[in-house]
Amino acid sequence: MAAFMAWPRIQGRHTVQWLQRIQKPIPAGTKSDQTFSLFMPTDDDISDVFLVARINNGDEEAFRQLYERYKDWVLRLAIRLTGDPELALDVLQETFIYVLSKFPGFELRARFKTFLYPVVRHTSIRLSQQSRRWQTFGEGPGAVEIPVEDQPSAAARLDEFEQMLRGLSEPMRELLILRFVDGLDLQEISQVLEIPLGTVKSRLHHAVDRLRRWYNPDP
Repeated sequence: MAAFMAWPRIQGRHTVQWLQRIQKPIPAGTKSDQTFSLFMPTDDDISDVFLVARINNGDEEAFRQLYERYKDWVLRLAIRLTGDPELALDVLQETFIYVLSKFPGFELRARFKTFLYPVVRHTSIRLSQQSRRWQTFGEGPGAVEIPVEDQPSAAARLDEFEQMLRGLSEPMRELLILRFVDGLDLQEISQVLEIPLGTVKSRLHHAVDRLRRWYNPDP
């Protein structure tokens, strides 16, 4: 079995350069690609815990796979939070620079999304404040942008959803998005928002009740 490379001790702009390099897929048929396939399972079989363990041992390919697995989710979340697709790309890069800085020695104690969400959120707020280009939907930093297919019916559903969200407070909007768009369970929402589980349940109940009454105004 080929030995794993030593963990790169890199900082500053060198970290960015290294991250940009590992973002590029390894061409099929290259020596590294062939060697990797001999002792690594397929992408679908690799758990986040397994990838983290390999990254802790200095495996560049494992970090690339972790990046590929979550980059779209991070980008969508950053767009919702900043309202700015270009700024969201900066959030994406800074998020994974931060992730990279946690290695070696990183321990995954929950789902990787649970770890990523507060990183993306705080980075989005910080970069938005720095650029002075807040583009919010409603009020506060809970900007919402939900990608939809290029279909009239999808656009109509988005319009209805936007109208409903405007009537909710920022905490309710954020909770609904985490639960029904990002798919986090109640315990994970409690962790990423740093609020009690009971508060999550109460807010979710009230938010869903308001949406239900919006859809069915007649008793």
